[in-house]
Amino acid sequence: MKPLTFFLLIIFALAGMVRNSAAVSPMPMEELRLGTSQTVCVIHIVHIPEHGKGIIGFETTSTLVFNPAVLKSDVLEKANNYISHKLNEDKVSSFKLECTFPKQ
Repeated sequence: MKPLTFFLLIIFALAGMVRNSAAVSPMPMEELRLGTSQTVCVIHIVHIPEHGKGIIGFETTSTLVFNPAVLKSDVLEKANNYISHKLNEDKVSSFKLECTFPKQ
C-alpha cells in the first residue's frame, strides 16, 4: 500500500509540474511568408564598430516588399535611396542588396 501511495504522490507532483511548464520555447517574430507575385528586396548592412565612442559593430537586415505593378527601375531607386540614407547616417563596412522580382 505504501509503494502505491508514494507512486501516486510522485505522479501528481509531476503532473503539476507539466501543467505549469511551457510545451515549446517562445518563437521569434513570425517569418513573413511572401507570395510569388510580390517584389521583395532584402538589404543586409554591416556597421563598423567605433571603439572610441563605445559603439560595437552590428548587422541589420531590412526587407522591402513592393506591389508587382511597381516598375523594376522604381524598386531599385527606392532601395538605392534607402541604402544611401544608411550610408550617410552610419559607418558601414559592407552591404548586400538582393531583389526578387515576380516572373511575368
